[in-house]
Amino acid sequence: MKVTPHMKHWRIPIKLVSVAGLGLLVAIALGSVLYLGFSVASKNTNQLLSEKIEATLNAIAARVDKHLQPVERQAVQIARAFESGELTLDDPEKLQSFFSGFFSAASQVSAVGLLKPNRRMSAITRQTMTLNDGPWPGREPLSALFEDIAEDRKSRWKPPIWSVRLQQSIATYYTPITAQGQFVAVLVQTVPIAELSRFMSEETYLDGVPFIYYADYKLIAHPKLISWSPATAPQGNTSINISEIGETLLEDLLATPGNKPRILSNLKNTAGKHVERDNRDYLIFTRSITRYGEEPWTLGLYIDARAEGDTVQRLFQTLLVAVGFLILTVGVAIYAGILFSRPIRSLAGSMELVRQNKITEVKDLPPSNILEFDEAAQSFNKMIVGLRERDLIRQTLGRYVPAEVAESLLKKNGVLPTEEAIATVLFADIEGFTYLTENLGPEGIVALLNAYFSDMVEIIERHGGVVTQFQGDAILATFNIPIAHAMHARNALVAALEMRDHSDKRRYHGHAVRARIGVNSGRLISGAVGAQGRLNYTVHGDAVNLAARIENMNKDFGTYILTTQATLDQTHGLLSQYVGETNVRGQSTPVKLYTLPEQVLPI
Repeated sequence: MKVTPHMKHWRIPIKLVSVAGLGLLVAIALGSVLYLGFSVASKNTNQLLSEKIEATLNAIAARVDKHLQPVERQAVQIARAFESGELTLDDPEKLQSFFSGFFSAASQVSAVGLLKPNRRMSAITRQTMTLNDGPWPGREPLSALFEDIAEDRKSRWKPPIWSVRLQQSIATYYTPITAQGQFVAVLVQTVPIAELSRFMSEETYLDGVPFIYYADYKLIAHPKLISWSPATAPQGNTSINISEIGETLLEDLLATPGNKPRILSNLKNTAGKHVERDNRDYLIFTRSITRYGEEPWTLGLYIDARAEGDTVQRLFQTLLVAVGFLILTVGVAIYAGILFSRPIRSLAGSMELVRQNKITEVKDLPPSNILEFDEAAQSFNKMIVGLRERDLIRQTLGRYVPAEVAESLLKKNGVLPTEEAIATVLFADIEGFTYLTENLGPEGIVALLNAYFSDMVEIIERHGGVVTQFQGDAILATFNIPIAHAMHARNALVAALEMRDHSDKRRYHGHAVRARIGVNSGRLISGAVGAQGRLNYTVHGDAVNLAARIENMNKDFGTYILTTQATLDQTHGLLSQYVGETNVRGQSTPVKLYTLPEQVLPI
């Protein structure tokens, strides 16, 4: 029979239960502790070993990135220098000076050169520090590579090879160079990667051996590479096979199929396998990275499984001891476990849903025959009712006022204080809205506005802004009020740029929607305004009026974003373009206006 909240039910005080069952509970507790201890220890061991493996490969991957990513960033800077005209191919003295300083900033690079369409190359090495000009090196198939880069204008890494001159492995990074949009050369950076092998030899990796290879076991980094040299001088630069450095074991482990280690089932970003060779067990773990060339690099580590097997053996010995105690109390443990664990687990599960803010999924806790459990269940159920009512109020408020304002109202018992601050206003209005309205009809234009507003609000809020009003097809957003942010002017301009770029790329219900945006900074006052029983959160001030008016002036200047000197004075790092000075209604002096050209958005 289902027990309703209004029915009486039999309840036992927890004190009586604990006193009467003390002897039994001691035995149960002992067995439970042993069982839980083994379970937790097993999970912790599994988790710890998995985390160690993941951390090891993370460290190797981070070292690779630390060594090679600065080379990519340097290439971008050099390419910009050529594109802007700061560097030119016909000024060798300036190139000599520039690249001499370049080596100080790019400690990883041993040589840098420029492949030119006339099949000549200007190159400088760290050893000579002299810029030399000569024909392309004939030992490398550069023609096809040069043509590919000239066509697709994409930078790329080439697979590492063994350098006869440097006596170590090197990676080469190629970058297209343009001047005024015209392709003029290919930048070549040679990067020795012995540092990766040295790093592996200096660190301790679970008593294992780390390595990096690509393609058919072609070695990139390994502790043995530090002191290795080829037995016979190779004919030109070439790749090194793993077996060439005496690592036949590693090559066999990679080539041999194996089983996934059960003790390390928690691995997330790493592949692992258990391999038996010569009556010994090995664990080998690998991870691929695809950033540095067409051929993925494989980072890995192999270890002797006996070291980890001792830990597992100790866990099973503990299990045998625990089973002995559990057998003695199994009958009582089943009853007591059902009696006590069910309400506790129900409460814990419900509390976890509350912690995750999944209030709607929480079910009422059932009554219990244990007094304290029953009282806790009733209190919890009442608390859930209160939380649901509070969420309903918050959701209802959030539909009509910004979420931050709704939160403030709830915290301050419905009182919203007036605020005054220097802030930035963003006003956006859809271009050609009348045309859209006539062509889409009521339902279509509402659906379009909802989709458009959802995208724009997400961008604004991501940059710290708060949408205070929707006015027809227009958006009024504020930065630094009610949410304080020191870089409010910059955030508003970055949001405007992203809104423009997003609108250029997306179509709404088959139509292109572009917004004209005005951004201005100044003193604002925010608060609740309206009749006694009906208030509306809004902002006031001359800065708001000016933002709305310069938004409309985009029509006159043929722009989509206009901002003022007051906003730019608080902004650094963004490109702006002066468009003119004009009289604005309500302003006593002419206003200087600026637009924002296409640019890479700051991170």
